Amino acid sequence: MVQNKHDLYQQLTTKALLETQKKIKVLYDYEMLVGEGKKFYMNIETRQFVPITAGKVITRMTEETDEQGRHIVYTENQKILVPATDIITIGFN
Repeated sequence: MVQNKHDLYQQLTTKALLETQKKIKVLYDYEMLVGEGKKFYMNIETRQFVPITAGKVITRMTEETDEQGRHIVYTENQKILVPATDIITIGFN
């Protein structure tokens, strides 16, 4: 049972994200960030650069890139902007 607006918001955003991931998995093979170690990408919600571990499996959330050639990607519980050149396809295992 939802107790407050924040809980309702969390449930709705989690549900929407899961639905988006289900749709995207049909469109894309598994992908990951190129390289190793930490890289800094912009979090689209906080508008700050955050460290992300390269080599992690990601979920691409946009089919088209923005004007700077970046995709919105979901990884490590964050939505970040990643250049298309930093994404590699690893296929289905």
